[in-house]
Amino acid sequence: AIFLYLAGVFLSLKYVNENRKRDFILLLAVIFISTLIRETACLNIAFFAALTVNIKRISSLPFKRIAETTVLIVAFLVPYIALRMLIPQEASFAEGLYIKQNFSSPYNLAGLLFGVLAVYFFYHLSALPEKKILKNYLFFATPYLLMIALVGLFWETRLFLPIILTALLTASGSFSKKSFSA
Repeated sequence: AIFLYLAGVFLSLKYVNENRKRDFILLLAVIFISTLIRETACLNIAFFAALTVNIKRISSLPFKRIAETTVLIVAFLVPYIALRMLIPQEASFAEGLYIKQNFSSPYNLAGLLFGVLAVYFFYHLSALPEKKILKNYLFFATPYLLMIALVGLFWETRLFLPIILTALLTASGSFSKKSFSA
């Protein structure tokens, strides 16, 4: 799941840099396939949106960016819904709601602190343009973060790993200079 997530990040960067349809089609395929493995694939959409959508100018967003992001969302939703329909679900959507445990257990609070401090550390290592990308990414990743709080356990730091890796890549990359081509 992490490999496919990072492949999606790489393809997003290549597409934004080189604007080749092949990279976008590969990104669609990666999101589709990785959704069959883990829901973390939705973070590829958040990363793509962080690179291409200016939140402050969202009302003047070009139709091309709206269409691209919509197609990525569909590439996530189709396998996600298909899996839920094809595989009999005896269990509920989630095992339970863990919001109370997440904010009361010292183990869960330690996991949350780890995730927050790691992202905070990499945020402060980032240059100003990359800080904007990371802020946008965290904004677009909000549904994922809310689901972690509701149905995940904070001590499972693997849930924060894609966000931490993205923060690390953002801090180490120079996305504003578009020096991320292969």
